[in-house]
Amino acid sequence: MTANLNTPRYNGKVAALADGRVLIAGGYWSPNINPLHDAEIYDPANNTWTVTGSMIVGLPSLAMATLQDGTVLAVGGGYDDITSEVYVSVTGTWSQAATTSEMPEEKAIKLRESLFVQRRARFPYPGKSSTWQA
Repeated sequence: MTANLNTPRYNGKVAALADGRVLIAGGYWSPNINPLHDAEIYDPANNTWTVTGSMIVGLPSLAMATLQDGTVLAVGGGYDDITSEVYVSVTGTWSQAATTSEMPEEKAIKLRESLFVQRRARFPYPGKSSTWQA
């Protein structure tokens, strides 16, 4: 049986890290549907969840993908904020990537040079550009 999260959540998304651990972030906590800023890492070798750096913006609806350099790109929206953030597992920190006025779907596909977010926009990998392209 997998260990329990430190913070229960609905709609959180996961991304595999290069070292075999798994990052979960975003989503919301009921009953007040408060967006969650916190993130956790699951270590399958020890069956434990560990709290890691918090997101800048709580994203109740998001998509996440692990990029070629091992960072994780989270794209999504809060109730008033639509943004993207990059997580660096080595430091356990999040940084702002770009903002958009379009609310992305919760499905994303990692392409060679960008993250394709279903139906709405394409986001180039960090370092390539910081703007959304329709």
